[in-house]
Amino acid sequence: MRRSVHSYTGELCVIASAVLFGLMPLLVKIVAAHGGNVYMIALGRFFFGSLILLAVITVRRDVSLHITLRQFREIMLLSVFYALTPVLLFSSYGHMDSGMATTLHFTFPVLVIVFSVILFRERPDCRQIFCTLLCTIGISQLSGGETARTAGVLLAVAYGVRLTEKGETLLAYTDQLFRLVSEVENVMKDDGAARGSLHIGTMESAAVTFMPELLAEYHRRYPDVVLTVQTGVSAESVRQVLDYNLDGAFVAGSVNHAELASCFVRKETLALYSTAEFDVGTPVAELLSQPLLVLPQGCSYRWMLEKWLHEEQIIPMQTVEFDSLGAILASVSAGLGVTLFPESLAAFYKTKQIVVSHAVPAAFAQAEVSFVWRKDRVMDSTLQSFIRLVRKKKA
Repeated sequence: MRRSVHSYTGELCVIASAVLFGLMPLLVKIVAAHGGNVYMIALGRFFFGSLILLAVITVRRDVSLHITLRQFREIMLLSVFYALTPVLLFSSYGHMDSGMATTLHFTFPVLVIVFSVILFRERPDCRQIFCTLLCTIGISQLSGGETARTAGVLLAVAYGVRLTEKGETLLAYTDQLFRLVSEVENVMKDDGAARGSLHIGTMESAAVTFMPELLAEYHRRYPDVVLTVQTGVSAESVRQVLDYNLDGAFVAGSVNHAELASCFVRKETLALYSTAEFDVGTPVAELLSQPLLVLPQGCSYRWMLEKWLHEEQIIPMQTVEFDSLGAILASVSAGLGVTLFPESLAAFYKTKQIVVSHAVPAAFAQAEVSFVWRKDRVMDSTLQSFIRLVRKKKA
């Protein structure tokens, strides 16, 4: 079938419009570089554009400019929003890439679909959902996912929208979509060499005992990897791994979770530490009657100490909670109370006779340290090389 001249004319008009609009960010930056501001640029655009449009209408005598008073009021109202649009768009060019800003500007059909679902409970058809997903993936590829996510949060806050239960489900799927897109992008870029960033969680006790040597060797082997170490109690580290905030974590105690994989690292021998005022022969009951110095809930060693006391049917005088391991050891040496930690941790204090270690019943004397990561996480070369080194260094 032969195409009409009108069809070709329409296509040429669309192409010409796209080219002219695509040049606008470049022209705006040129004017701004010569002292122009966004308000002057927007005013000039509309003023000279109106003159050109008036000339075209004058030449074409078939176009009527007659409007009613009601239409005039509606046009005035719409003009307020239309005037703000270029001002906001031109302003964004000074804070981000102009191409990215213009791309985001023309995602308004997606926002219309999203707000129609949230505000008016409209059900989008399969084509709208498919187009929305394609647009979301495209923007995440351009921005790395973070810009799109931030923009969505800001829009939700600005409009005071409260997501329904289905909206929360959709948001969860959107988060998974962004994560999968990011992981696919990392896999496509992965050439087998460890590089990029690696976010590791750990207990403070591990951070000051066996981890420094491990991290130093990893850095020597893979200097292009930027390491980030986040200390915290084991339960919090596990949660951070499950939430994809950490690539992996060193944790103490058994970790049985369907979504986690793990490898054994080492077995720690635990000891009860007290001030040097209590010698090695001090009865356990007397030691456990002292204040317990512990880290926050979620610490595996705290859980074992409390379980020990429960089996011994001993009620501690007081439980003092710290958020720092160094503060606990310093307080033990000062005589504030007792604590339970690996033997390797307090070697420095023991040599100076500041604290004394006491034997622990066999049921509570051992704690396995493992490294955990999500099973469904894409294993890039950076994480794989770290896990290989952990397995090689396990004691």
